[in-house]
Amino acid sequence: MASRPFTIAFAGDVMPGRDVEAALAARRPEEFWGDALPYLRDADLSICNLETPITTSSEKWKGAKTFKFKASPHTLSILKAANIALVGLANNHTGDYGTQGLLDSFEHLAKAGIAWCGAGRTLAEARRPAVLERRGLKLAIAGFSDRMPEYQAGEATPGHSFAWPPKGTGPVPELLAPFDGLGADLKLMSIHWGADLLKRPLASRRRFARALVEGGIDIIHGHSSHMTQGVEVIEGRPVLYDNGNAIQDFWIYLWPWTQRSAVFVLEIGSDGSRLRQIPMVTRGMTLRRPDPSLLRRMLARFGGLSRALGTTMTIEDGTLVTRLQLALPRALA
Repeated sequence: MASRPFTIAFAGDVMPGRDVEAALAARRPEEFWGDALPYLRDADLSICNLETPITTSSEKWKGAKTFKFKASPHTLSILKAANIALVGLANNHTGDYGTQGLLDSFEHLAKAGIAWCGAGRTLAEARRPAVLERRGLKLAIAGFSDRMPEYQAGEATPGHSFAWPPKGTGPVPELLAPFDGLGADLKLMSIHWGADLLKRPLASRRRFARALVEGGIDIIHGHSSHMTQGVEVIEGRPVLYDNGNAIQDFWIYLWPWTQRSAVFVLEIGSDGSRLRQIPMVTRGMTLRRPDPSLLRRMLARFGGLSRALGTTMTIEDGTLVTRLQLALPRALA
């Protein structure tokens, strides 16, 4: 009897501070996830990008920057409510409250039982993959960002893992080296890349993604632009260039497509896999399935973005689906 597929759910940017934190005083944590909640709770592993330090510090990073975010430790209940087991910390807000804010984030995430990747107390630690085991499968997840080089880790200083794809694929071997010897069944990379509001991945990011996959990465989870971009399949492996927004209060970006995103669910079986893209729309800081008219428009847009990258997606039960060659290495529990 074939084992049930191994499932990984991906959500986009989560920033539980500011208005989200204020709303949490009168809402249950799971309410923010709305219609996305079952997909995340039912997955064997759910991950997202955490777009803020978790800290009570009042000391902001000293440099000039328009938005400096933070969220209190109790807001991690929002992640816990959705079965989020790992977050990416390599992004352009991780260092908004300086070194102390980042160190506080490590402490509070650890207390909450949430793993992270892409940031650390040293460069080596920031590049080191988090290793998680689910149903007997070992997953290694690393991360990096091409934003805010000011926040990058040093040999002996905290920060995030940084690389700059427009300069070429030279950093790829250094990003992949920490996976060596881990014995991982699946290797994932969480990447915060590209400027805000880009509708499509830049050519330099596509070249970088190909180099990562050719180097052994099985799944790329991208985020940063606050716009859901297309999916590319490279050597049978999925590249989610940008997952869009999840839980946030980015009201400055109120034009519609920043509030129209998706939850991705990767189902990996013994004889192949499929990636499902489930459209979501943000209403009142809650993720909801779109009404039929909007759903048709979202399916057309998201499907077109992926087709432009050479990916064939079919519509099944109001979701976009693409088949992949990725398969389980063995039967699972």
